[in-house]
Amino acid sequence: MSDTSLDRDGWIRGARIVAPIHDTGQFEVVFGAIDHLDDPNAFQAWEEWNYAEVEWTQHWTETLRLESSYVLLDEQSVLRGEVRGNWDTKMDIPMELSAEISNNLTESAWAYDLSARTTIRSVTVVLEVSHIPENFGLLGELYNDFFTLGHLGMVALKGPIGSQNTLNWFFKG
Repeated sequence: MSDTSLDRDGWIRGARIVAPIHDTGQFEVVFGAIDHLDDPNAFQAWEEWNYAEVEWTQHWTETLRLESSYVLLDEQSVLRGEVRGNWDTKMDIPMELSAEISNNLTESAWAYDLSARTTIRSVTVVLEVSHIPENFGLLGELYNDFFTLGHLGMVALKGPIGSQNTLNWFFKG
C-alpha cells in the first residue's frame, strides 16, 4: 500500500486541492472517478463519480511524517493511517521505514503494510510485507498494483543504467 498505492499510479479522473497547514503540514481533498480499470484511456467518457478522499499529512520533524485519511470509493468507507520515518544508519546508508493500516468501515475489514527502503550505490532496495483481505473492496484491489489480495511479500530493486541517469532498470518479485 505504501510503496505502490494510488498516490503513485492510480487512475483517478477529477480534481485535487492541496492546502498548506502551518509550515509542515498539508490538507488534501480529491474527488472524481476511478473507472475503466480494465482498459484505461484518457479519452473515454467518465462513469459516475465514485471517489472522494480527505487527507492530512504532517511532518513532525525532518525525518518523521504522519498521514491520516478518509476515502469513499464505490460506496465503501475506508480510514487510513500511516507513519513514515527516515534516518541514516551507522554506515551512512539512508533508511526509510513505513507502516500503514487501513480499515474498510463498510466491510469491517483491516489491511496493513510494512516497508523498508534504502539506497546503496545508486540502487534502491525495497522490502515490503502487506495483507489485504479478499473482502476489502475495490480499494484493496487497487493497492499493490493488482498483484494479489491476501498476504504479499515483495522485494523490489531499481537503479540507473549508466552514469547519465536517463535510463533506469527495475526488478520486482
